[in-house]
Amino acid sequence: MLKNLIFLSFILLIGLFCLSGCYASKNIDSLAYIVALGIDVGERANLKISFQITLASNQSSEKSSGSTSQSTSTNTISIECDSIYSGVSLLNSYLSKKANFSHCKAIIFSEELATQGISKYVYTLINDIEIRTNSNVIICKNNCEYFIKNSQPLLEQLSAKYYESIQTSDSYTGFTENIQLKNFFLDLTYKYSSPYAVLGAVKTNNNNRCGF
Repeated sequence: MLKNLIFLSFILLIGLFCLSGCYASKNIDSLAYIVALGIDVGERANLKISFQITLASNQSSEKSSGSTSQSTSTNTISIECDSIYSGVSLLNSYLSKKANFSHCKAIIFSEELATQGISKYVYTLINDIEIRTNSNVIICKNNCEYFIKNSQPLLEQLSAKYYESIQTSDSYTGFTENIQLKNFFLDLTYKYSSPYAVLGAVKTNNNNRCGF
């Protein structure tokens, strides 16, 4: 009798965990996905952070309607702040959705900020559990807000795919390099190596903006 009671309690305990839902689950429509993060020297604060945001609901509606316009699926918001974390907090207070960095493809530093030193910002980013360590690190000659807004893909419909293509274009061109956040961080901390990244800029060609 006691064995049967223990066995029944064990079965009920297993069923309790198997039938329980995910209490922390979130709908994708409640999140604002950051596909590119730009960090620049601020004018009224230490930093000026630019977030390129894409909404999953917009992307799905574009695919169903056949639209190829990038401007309707992405938006760039710039915030003056003293640290990366305070900038993210300000962004969340401004948006109606929570910012999510799990799909961030590019981390962009301005050349001006890079000359001052970016090690503390790299340490902050590498310790953030949402940011992927395979995100590309880019140094831009323009300010980050201008670079993100005007770096438009020619053959890709979505910015996320555009930034992701940098990781593979080094296999057939000699003008780019697959510099990921994890490798940049290791070179930064290792005393016998120096970190380096892709240098990007936005230029105009017959009034058409193009990226790096």
